Amino acid sequence: MSQHQAGGITVSTLAEARAFSAHEFKDITYAVPIEPGKFGEAIELASGSVQLGLLTDDPEIPRRLNEAARRAGVTLGVYLKVDCGYHRCGVEPHTPEAMEIPRRISDSSNLRFAGILTHAGHSYHARSKQELRGIARGERDSMKDFAERLRSAGIDVPTQQELIIDFAGKLYELARGEESR
Repeated sequence: MSQHQAGGITVSTLAEARAFSAHEFKDITYAVPIEPGKFGEAIELASGSVQLGLLTDDPEIPRRLNEAARRAGVTLGVYLKVDCGYHRCGVEPHTPEAMEIPRRISDSSNLRFAGILTHAGHSYHARSKQELRGIARGERDSMKDFAERLRSAGIDVPTQQELIIDFAGKLYELARGEESR
């Protein structure tokens, strides 16, 4: 597969990001909250032709990452990692940090708030299609409500292409930049 066959790609390690970058993928999201020890490697990737999206769920990361990006002369897109029920990482959408972190990213000179991102890892344990649908609906509703709260607070929340698929395999809605209904 090459970048001509796919749009953006999500990876779980920076080594994966480097490998896909070597094969001409240019839009890569590192879907693990970035830690200070990995700033250098991430900035090196983003200094080339890769548009590297990073995640955080830590209120201290925007300041530290911004300083590293400023020193390197790059601007980084940063997503807020949101916990919608998996409880592995991410901020709960109703906490003060959930509102503060995007503001800190947006207020940074060398960071761009790329949006909100979640992963419903708890869906792996669903025992039925009905339970899986419930998890997906809960995740969708939580993210939609949270995005609306951020927008109401004056924080621009970029939207990505949304693809909603019935779990029986039927496509019933595809919308770009619009909220699902």
